[in-house]
Amino acid sequence: MGIIEIILTIVAWRKGWKWYSLIPISVAFIIGAICGMSGVSPNDVIWLDILVAIVLIIMCDRKPKSNIDNDNDNIEIKKES
Repeated sequence: MGIIEIILTIVAWRKGWKWYSLIPISVAFIIGAICGMSGVSPNDVIWLDILVAIVLIIMCDRKPKSNIDNDNDNIEIKKES
């Protein structure tokens, strides 16, 4: 499951999410570490891996919202003489 999450994180990064793509896997790591230190079985936190995978799939499917309109980059401005 970890390899899938890493691949999805890379795809989300390239899709435009940049540093935001690292948030789901970082939060899962912190929660997993806390659960591990408290003695919770890894089988009890499998829902966390599934949730991270779902969030990353959604991030890979959608581009982040931007305030800048990048569609106007290729517009040619014609000057009349």
